[in-house]
Amino acid sequence: MSSKKTRNREAVEKQPQKAVKANVAPVPSPDRMRIIAALAVIAVITLVSYSNSFSGKFQFDDFHQIVENNFIRKLDIPRLFTDAQTATYELGSKAYRPVTMTSFAVTYAIGGNNTAWFHAGNIKLHILNAFLLFFIVRNIAGRRGYGGLMMPLAAALVFALHPVQTSAVTYISGRAMLLASFFVLAGFYCFIRYRERETGGILWAAAASACFAL
Repeated sequence: MSSKKTRNREAVEKQPQKAVKANVAPVPSPDRMRIIAALAVIAVITLVSYSNSFSGKFQFDDFHQIVENNFIRKLDIPRLFTDAQTATYELGSKAYRPVTMTSFAVTYAIGGNNTAWFHAGNIKLHILNAFLLFFIVRNIAGRRGYGGLMMPLAAALVFALHPVQTSAVTYISGRAMLLASFFVLAGFYCFIRYRERETGGILWAAAASACFAL
C-alpha cells in the first residue's frame, strides 16, 4: 500500500511539471539570433545611408514612365503584362517592362505621386537584395558560428553601401535594375537550395525557374 501511494504521489508531482513545460515558448537557437541581428544591422545601416534620398524629386525617365504615364494610374496588371505601350506615355515608343511597371502602379496606388513612397520602394528592394546576397554567401562559405556569419555580413554591407549602387537606388526609374538584381539573386539562391536537397527539391527548382523568367 505504501509503495502504491508513493507511485501515485510521484505521478501527481510530475503532472504540473509537464504542464509548465508545455507552456514554455521555444527558445531561438543562438545561430538564428545571430542571423536576425546581422539582418537588422544590414537593414538599419542601408536605410540610414540612403535616408537622404526620400526627398529626391522625379528625374529624366521618371516623367514619361511615372508622372505623365496614365497607364499606371489604374492597377490593371493583366494589361501591364500584355501591352508594351504601358511602359511610357509617349505614343509609338514601347518598352516591355511588366514587373517594373506593375511595381510603379502599386506604389502609385499607395502614395500617388509622392516621391517618398517611390524611394521607399527602391530602398526596400535594395535591402532585400542585400539579404539575398547574405544568405547566398552564408550558404557557400559555411553556415555555423561567427565565421559563417561575418563573411556574409561583410559581403552584404559592401554590396549595400558601394557607391556603384547609388544610381539604381536613388534614381526612381532605377527600380528596373533593382528588380533585375532581385530575381537573379533569388533565382540563384533557389538553385543552390535545389542542389542541396536530395529529395523534394522540385519546388526550389520551380522557384528558380520562375525567378529567372521574371
